[in-house]
Amino acid sequence: MSVDRTFEMEKRRNRPPKYDRELMASTIRAMKRNAEIKERRQADFYKARMLGKKEQQKAEAMRELEKYRDTIPDVVRYRQGKMALEDSVKKEDMETTEASVAEAEEMAKIMEIADESVREAESTAKRKKRVKSRSKQSTKSMEIS
Repeated sequence: MSVDRTFEMEKRRNRPPKYDRELMASTIRAMKRNAEIKERRQADFYKARMLGKKEQQKAEAMRELEKYRDTIPDVVRYRQGKMALEDSVKKEDMETTEASVAEAEEMAKIMEIADESVREAESTAKRKKRVKSRSKQSTKSMEIS
């Protein structure tokens, strides 16, 4: 029993190893590689688990639709009604837009006419002032002479 090899291993196991830079670098590389392999295996496992999930969800949805078919409204009629409603709203918007555009054009014409009349009134007022000032100057010059 004194020649048992396990005792020798026990003796060596408790001894701290000497520092070796290359051994340390290779150990770190091996640890990184192990982590990469572990991540890849986990991703593969997840993919394998989820492989039939979409078909299962689709089948469950179809079963549920079939089960509650009477309570679910007709989707096609609903969509058609919704589209018809949207079309009517768009037509009304277009009509009101056309009417508002026509009103805006009329207002713009009225504003232009008003601006022209204001400009004409200002120009006549300026002419009258000039005529008045000229007549005052001419009367002054007559009085002086």
